[in-house]
Parts: sequence; C-alpha cells; structure tokens
Amino acid sequence: MAYPGPYSGKSTFAQVARVTAAILGLTYGSIKIKYLRQELSKRQQQKHIIEMAITEKDQSIEMSATKQDHIIEMATTKKDCRIFCLL
Repeated sequence: MAYPGPYSGKSTFAQVARVTAAILGLTYGSIKIKYLRQELSKRQQQKHIIEMAITEKDQSIEMSATKQDHIIEMATTKKDCRIFCLL
C-alpha cells in the first residue's frame, strides 16, 4: 500500500498545513479588524473635535458681529441724542 506524498494534498502534513494557514488567517484578520476599528474611532473623535472647534469659532464670530452691531447702534443713538440736545 502506497502512502500519499507530502505534496499530494492528501497527506497529514498537507492537512495540518491547511488548518494552520486557516487559523493564522483568522487570527490575523481579527487582529486587523480590531486595529482598524480603533483607528476609525480615533478619526471620528478627531473629526468631532474639529467640528466642535469650527462651531465654537462660528458662534464667536456671530457673537462678535452681534456685539459690533449693538455698539454701532449705541454709538448712533448717542450721536442722535447729542445732535438733538444741541438743537
């Protein structure tokens, strides 16, 4: 009775090699997925921080514009009062 050769795909060595390759592939894949999920989470956090900073900056610009409008209105009102009082 002839035993199968080491490269025939039917030997014990070939079966062990296939199982080992499958286990290594699954292990590598699960580690890679965990790493990529962590990277995605970090990027989403950075994006959120940047969006918050942009929103805060926009709000401060709007507030400063509102303050400037209010100051201009106050100055205009004071000038009107001065002109009216002088008449």
